[in-house]
Amino acid sequence: MFEQLQEKQSGLVFALKILALLAILYVFFFSLELMGASFKLMGKGFAKRMLGTTSNPFVGLFIGVLVTSVVQSSSTVTSLVVGLVGGGMLSITNAIPIVMGANIGTRRAWGGHHRRRFSGNGRR
Repeated sequence: MFEQLQEKQSGLVFALKILALLAILYVFFFSLELMGASFKLMGKGFAKRMLGTTSNPFVGLFIGVLVTSVVQSSSTVTSLVVGLVGGGMLSITNAIPIVMGANIGTRRAWGGHHRRRFSGNGRR
């Protein structure tokens, strides 16, 4: 009897974990949709000017660093860039420096103080 009750509880816990995972994925995709909508609200001219500046690779790199530092997520920046490339608003050539900048921005946002922890030096 106790084993049957325990099996039912473990099945319920598993179902709740799956439901929580689906809810988190929904919130993530919804937040990406909101970011896309906010770019649309800023105006078409602003978006074209911003994407036009990415023709210079250094500017694209700094855009990637800046946006990642603000958003604190290189995955979000990369997802937005992939969406812009897929939609034809941004070329692959212009997207590469932005993605590289997003990776650099992750390091900047993470902070340099973690360098000592991973250097093998036990002192703080």
